[in-house]
Amino acid sequence: MKRIILFSFFVGILLVSCNSIPKTGPFETKKIITGFGPEDIVLDTFSSAENPRILVSCATRRNTDSLTNGIYWIDLKTDSVFVFNRSNEPENLVFNPHGFDLILIDSIPRLFIITHDEENQQHPVVRYKVLKRTLVFEAIYQDVLFNSPNDISALNDGSFFLTNDAGKRHSFIEQALKLKHSSVVYFPKDLKTYYIDNELSYANGIYFDNPYLYVSTVRQNSIFKFTINENKSIKKEMISEIIGGDNITKYKNKFIVAAHLNTFAFLRHQKKSTNHSPSVIYQFDPKSGEKEVLFSDDGKLISAASTAIRYDDYLYISQIFDNFILKVKI
Repeated sequence: MKRIILFSFFVGILLVSCNSIPKTGPFETKKIITGFGPEDIVLDTFSSAENPRILVSCATRRNTDSLTNGIYWIDLKTDSVFVFNRSNEPENLVFNPHGFDLILIDSIPRLFIITHDEENQQHPVVRYKVLKRTLVFEAIYQDVLFNSPNDISALNDGSFFLTNDAGKRHSFIEQALKLKHSSVVYFPKDLKTYYIDNELSYANGIYFDNPYLYVSTVRQNSIFKFTINENKSIKKEMISEIIGGDNITKYKNKFIVAAHLNTFAFLRHQKKSTNHSPSVIYQFDPKSGEKEVLFSDDGKLISAASTAIRYDDYLYISQIFDNFILKVKI
C-alpha cells in the first residue's frame, strides 16, 4: 500500500509538470536519418568554411532500438549523412556518447565527448582530433566530480565546464521532488576540478561565452547566468524562465534552447516511440531574458527535442531517442 501511495504521489507531481504547448507553424520540414538518440549536435565551420557540416552525437537509449552509437556528420549542402571512423582508442573504452562540444585548439578542431560506462560507473570526457572523416583519440579525462555528466562546454586551452544532471545518477526521486543535487563543474586540466554550483535541480545544457556561463535546468525551469572572474569569484543570476530547458546553442547575439514541457509524455515516449512527446524551441536574449518561440510541435513531427542549431534559414533539431534530425524552414 505504501508503494502505491508513493507512486501515486510521484505521478501527481509529474502531471503538474505538464504545460500547454505554444502554437506555431505550419512548417516546411525534412527528416535527416541518423543513428538512434542524436541527443546533441554542433556546427562545424572549422573543418571547411566553404562546406560547413553538423556533427551529431548518437547513442541508442531504448532496448527496442538497434545499437547505432557513434559520431555522425551531416553535409549541409546535400543533407547527406556520414559516420566518423574512430582511431587510436584504448581497447577498454566504452563509447556511449552524450553531450559534446567542438573547439579549436592550436588551430586544429577538437571534439570533447561525454561517454557513459554504466557497468563500471565511469563517465569520462574523451578528446579527439577532428579530421574530414576520422576522429583521432587524444586523451581521456576522469574525475570524482563527473558523477552524472550531461552536457559540456570546452575552452581553447583544453579546459571545460560540464553539468551533472543529478547528485545520484538516474535518481527518480531527485527529479520528481525537484531536489537541488545536480551541479556545474569546471575542469581546469592542470589543476584541481571544482564546483561552480552544486545546488541545482537537473542542470542540463551549458554554454560558455566568456566571461559568462549559461546553464539550463530541467526541473528548476530556469536559465542561469554565472559570471566567472579570474579570481574564481562567481556571480549567479536567473535570467530567463524556461520550463524543461535542454541544450543551449548560440545564434548571433542570442541563444537557442530546446525544452520539454510535458514530463509525463516524455517518460511515455522514453518507453515507446509512438508515444509522442511535445517539443519547443525557444530563442532568448541573454541581456533582457526575453524569449520567443521559434518552433513548437505536439510530438508528431519530432518528440523530445534536445538541441537546435540555427543556420541560414533553417533550424536543425535533434532529439533524445528517435533516429533523425528535423530540418525546419523558418
